Order: sequence, then C-alpha cells, then structure tokens
Amino acid sequence: GVYAIAVSLAGAPVPTDGRIVTVRPADLSVSASVMTGGGATVAGASFTLQVFARDVYGNPRNPPALTAPRLDLIASHTLVPLDAAVHADAGPNAWTMPPLPLTVSGRYLVRVGLPGFGSSFVHVQGSPFNLTVTPAREDVRATTLSGAGISLSTA
Repeated sequence: GVYAIAVSLAGAPVPTDGRIVTVRPADLSVSASVMTGGGATVAGASFTLQVFARDVYGNPRNPPALTAPRLDLIASHTLVPLDAAVHADAGPNAWTMPPLPLTVSGRYLVRVGLPGFGSSFVHVQGSPFNLTVTPAREDVRATTLSGAGISLSTA
C-alpha cells in the first residue's frame, strides 16, 4: 500500500515535505498462500480449486509466472498424482486449477502445494484436506455383474 509519513516530536507535529512510502508484498510464501474449494462432490461432476498467492505477512501478491500449484489426489487404494501445474491459470493474486472430473466415488486426501521451494512438498493453507466423492445416480447401463453364480446360471 501507499502511506504518507507523519512526524511528531514530543507530541507536536513536525512539518515535512509530504513524504510518501510505497510498501510492496514480500516474496511468495507457500505456507502463507491460501486454498479454497473442495470438500465434497458427486462422481462425474467437476470441482475447482483456487490457490491465492500470499507473502509471509498474508499480503496478496501476483503469482510468479514460472511457478504453478501441484495437486495430488490420494485414494485409499492408490496414489494418483495429478500434475495440474501446466494447466493452472494464473490470474491476479491467484491460480485457478482446472475443473477435475472425478468418476470414482470414495474418500480422497487432496494435497495442494507449490513445488520448487526446497526439496520437499510445501502445503498451502487448507491443505491437505479430505474430499468425499459420492456415487452419481444409478445407471443400469454402467452396471456389471460378476462371480461364479452369474457365469453358471441359465436363463
């Protein structure tokens, strides 16, 4: 922000020449950056995340052009790394991750961070979080049957 400098001595104002100070955000702080979105969705529907770039003091700052968030979806049965960095849209003070169509219901652990700051994955505020994907409406065309009882039966 822009600040005017006022000087006083023993409580009395001292005349100045109207000095103005401009304070700019500090360097990007991954751990102070904030994420919004997520929580719950329905299988087949998309959900979108936004990561807001902040400095260590919480001041908004424009995201660096060469840095984009990394997103990992971790399901109980497998680790599915989803590198959305090349698709993230950098806007003023934020990255918008592309809509993610999740088709398998279940609980996921979602990690969002920014790579390239040291050797480890650094989470943004709000990460990691649990994402619950509930089943979509039943569709008999997508139903499969299996097992010995099905293969041995006759119609």
